[in-house]
Amino acid sequence: MSQKHLPSRDPRALRTRAKLEQALMEIAARRGFPAATVQEVSRRAQVSRSTFYRHFRNTRELLDKVFADLQEQGARQPIRSVVVDQRQLPIEAPPSLVVLIRQIQKRAPFFRTMLGPQADPDLTKRLRWLLEQQLQRVILLTDGRHLVSENDDALALRYVCFAVIGVLAWWLQAGQPISVEDLAIAISRCNLAALRDPVEATQRWPRIAGASSSPILPGLASRN
Repeated sequence: MSQKHLPSRDPRALRTRAKLEQALMEIAARRGFPAATVQEVSRRAQVSRSTFYRHFRNTRELLDKVFADLQEQGARQPIRSVVVDQRQLPIEAPPSLVVLIRQIQKRAPFFRTMLGPQADPDLTKRLRWLLEQQLQRVILLTDGRHLVSENDDALALRYVCFAVIGVLAWWLQAGQPISVEDLAIAISRCNLAALRDPVEATQRWPRIAGASSSPILPGLASRN
């Protein structure tokens, strides 16, 4: 990374980066990420292209900043054992998962478009990587014990990450019909069940997820 792209804590620089971030998300939400060119982002943020290049090499690097902010928020949350009920299912959501979903909620138009029918493959890949980092911290451990063997960790993480991305995409497209907390608890329950026994989880997922106060899908609660 060249000197001019090194992070700065100068308030003016932080405000400029925030404006560029917001501009990129607004353009991408309306027209897709390919439309978020340096010229368009700079125009919407009301800065010159030279100002853009003082902070970022290109819009991909700016997109990295959006994901870095998400990761930083989740990393600030404490790691603790997952509290489970008598069925060994979570009764509360991991704080970092709640924070991650809240950050996505704040950027709902952006993520709704980018994870929707016209999803950008690179965005999905980056979000999956972000989720993997979070899930390594909070999903694979309960009461200090690994739910899966070390050899299965990589496969298990990818399995649950793809599932979580699909749930998040549905939640955003459906207009966020349940609360962040209920969604986080339902995701945690499904993830832990899937990591223990994927076949059983596939058969039982409506009952597992529907244990939260609101149904995940229409009619879900009635199946409990």
